[in-house]
Amino acid sequence: EDFMNQQALKGFKNILPVIEKAHDDSLAFHCYYKIGVLEHYFDSLTAAKSHYEMAIAVKSRLPSLSDSFLFKPYLFVGGIQYNNNQFDSALINYKKAEEIARKYAVTLDGTNRLYNTLGAMYFETGNFSQAKNYFEKAIALLGTPNSSNEGLLINYKINLAATLTRLEEFDEANTIYQELLKKDTSNNDILHNIGTVNLRLGADRKA
Repeated sequence: EDFMNQQALKGFKNILPVIEKAHDDSLAFHCYYKIGVLEHYFDSLTAAKSHYEMAIAVKSRLPSLSDSFLFKPYLFVGGIQYNNNQFDSALINYKKAEEIARKYAVTLDGTNRLYNTLGAMYFETGNFSQAKNYFEKAIALLGTPNSSNEGLLINYKINLAATLTRLEEFDEANTIYQELLKKDTSNNDILHNIGTVNLRLGADRKA
């Protein structure tokens, strides 16, 4: 996989100058984006971010480019900034991605992860009501549990229950945790969090 991605990255970089010289903005967008994804794969985050931003900039030259194409570049730039602790900049790009997602009746791929990350950001900044809102949105988008999404769903529900604990909605948080215990995964974290709920309720022995 690494070898194939290296070859793909080399190919895109070789053809990009030809595309730019021809002023083919539509092809340039896809080339910038693909280079960004591949640089991201190899953890070349500065190069990845630069190419995502070049892809986004194509919109000003090509108004006919659908906003849906910009969703992932905004999402990925936000992710790089978030991991670099650039929370304000990350929030700006995440909000741009969210604004695009709201325009479409069909759920854009990655929207559930966007909502979960926004929930995490609001949780970290102490805005627990807004965090709850976004975690609930992320869970709703995943829908019915299945083999492909169950891990994400468990993670999102743990996040929601932790937020409910901070909001002192202890019964609801405990209900979620008890439901998750039946899945027999992440049990150490879940049991620890149930202990925290009981501690907050004054049930020290049970905690």
